[in-house]
Amino acid sequence: MSTNTENGQSTTIVTVNENDALGTINQGSTGATVVVEVNQSSDVVKVSLGGNIIEQLAASESPLEIRTKAGSYTLPSAGIDFDELARELSTQSKDIILNIVITKPDLVQIKAAEEQAEKIGATMVAILLILRYRQQAVINKL
Repeated sequence: MSTNTENGQSTTIVTVNENDALGTINQGSTGATVVVEVNQSSDVVKVSLGGNIIEQLAASESPLEIRTKAGSYTLPSAGIDFDELARELSTQSKDIILNIVITKPDLVQIKAAEEQAEKIGATMVAILLILRYRQQAVINKL
């Protein structure tokens, strides 16, 4: 885990340790939760998971939980077809990397959320956070 500044925002980067994650999955029963703890306060949290972890999460139907100071986020893995994703990316599932980003919204996004809440007669009472994920294939060329 490392923290630095990117585009004026404090950013914590976490690469999930494959041995630790697979140990949790293999020791638990089907659906055992893999937890990533981020104890540093940051504007942005980036979590990266390798293909072997993703594959095992899906096979065991284990959710991934990311705990930050701002909140806890649970991402279900059940029902994700990583073989199909690998085919779409023209690679093997072990070569896929999943990047998850949790960030504070900018003023435009906050304003849009407030306007939407007003349209439906609701009031925002909590800090808004944005969760994005992206998968990519790592292709090693010799």
